[in-house]
Amino acid sequence: TIWVDGLQLEEGKMTEYVEKPLFAQLVSSNPDNFFSPQDTMNNRLRVISEPNTTGKVMLTVTDYFYRELWKEGLSFSTDAKGVAEIPLPLDGKLPRGIFVVRADFELEHGYKDTDYFRIAIMDFLKNKHRNKNIFATNGVLAGIPREEAYLKRLRDIGIGATNQGF
Repeated sequence: TIWVDGLQLEEGKMTEYVEKPLFAQLVSSNPDNFFSPQDTMNNRLRVISEPNTTGKVMLTVTDYFYRELWKEGLSFSTDAKGVAEIPLPLDGKLPRGIFVVRADFELEHGYKDTDYFRIAIMDFLKNKHRNKNIFATNGVLAGIPREEAYLKRLRDIGIGATNQGF
């Protein structure tokens, strides 16, 4: 198996690969950022860069209809290991729905980048509703990462059956 990440395509002469100087990840109390309205999300933005890098990030949360629900500019500085964790005060501020978190970064030396993350908040189903078996997944689930979490999420959104192929 070969995994390709960070592919860089350019026109013209071949140049050396250049890694982005910034990586960001939205982390929370649920690794999939998938919550019921009662859950505590504990969202934070993890920024990874060179040690002691400083910068700013403008964070914007929009809903499915592109309405802006929250916006804040924050400064950060990575520690000696090159990591900064920025708490995002979103608990109790978002209704039910699907949301996009846009992060516009600017590092001290002028590098700019934009990244996107998602958050979903919904009432989970108990998988006892009348039509729970109308929709099913189809495919081989064995060996997928976090298989149990994936199946729980399917149950939470109302998918009550799965087909398996071998």
